Amino acid sequence: MMATADLDALRLYVDSIFIARKALQTLEKEGYYLDLGKGKSKRLHPAFRVYMEATKQERALYDQFGRTPLARTRLKVAKEDKPEVDKIAEIMAGNFANVEKDKRAKA
Repeated sequence: MMATADLDALRLYVDSIFIARKALQTLEKEGYYLDLGKGKSKRLHPAFRVYMEATKQERALYDQFGRTPLARTRLKVAKEDKPEVDKIAEIMAGNFANVEKDKRAKA
């Protein structure tokens, strides 16, 4: 569950993803190197640095949102009660097995 205080971190995470993707699109369109003219060496495109910084920020926020296997093992999730099967809806949908399973679970 997210708290209101988490919204800034979530915004930063989403912004990082968006910026990284836009920088990558620029690199795919314009290339990773800039041609500085005849007789001059090529220079790394500035969008590459933007991409690297954005993905660095994105990775730093992975753990906060449970986006890595290790972070998911640390999550404490409250167990929810199973919702009661709506027998009428299940019968109308043709799912008789769910109705029977619910009967047995209550017995």
